Amino acid sequence: MNSYEMALRLAEDAHRGQYRNDGITPYIEHPKAVEGIAIELVSDYYVKDSGRDNEIRIVAILHDAIEDTYLELEDLKGKFSDKIITYIDAVTERENETYLDKIQRAKKYSVSSIVKYADLTHNLSDLDRAKNKHKYDKYLLAKYILKQGL
Repeated sequence: MNSYEMALRLAEDAHRGQYRNDGITPYIEHPKAVEGIAIELVSDYYVKDSGRDNEIRIVAILHDAIEDTYLELEDLKGKFSDKIITYIDAVTERENETYLDKIQRAKKYSVSSIVKYADLTHNLSDLDRAKNKHKYDKYLLAKYILKQGL
């Protein structure tokens, strides 16, 4: 099993029983959608790089696993490179951290920046702006900040 398949299996197991806000869609569909958006974004702006693209796919699939499941960064050691673990950590929310600090941390690396941008893009796609104006505006601002580094 390659590292992407391992990441997908870990994410599927960790997110089993979780659902998106609609209560119907299995949560794992979100990381898969983020992966697709991130790879599409990379193909539009960057020269093809299979190593970087694979890192993006793994980080996208695992981007919510640490903050939303029982998995911890320690669980990923020995399974993935230190670089991938660093990128996953960069998109993982930390306790007592401001939203802006989280976005600035994700922006430090191109891989985590791309994945976070894709995450926000997908979150905005199923967010009702009329009911969630503050969150909608916050996500748009975060995308603007991240795009400066792409």
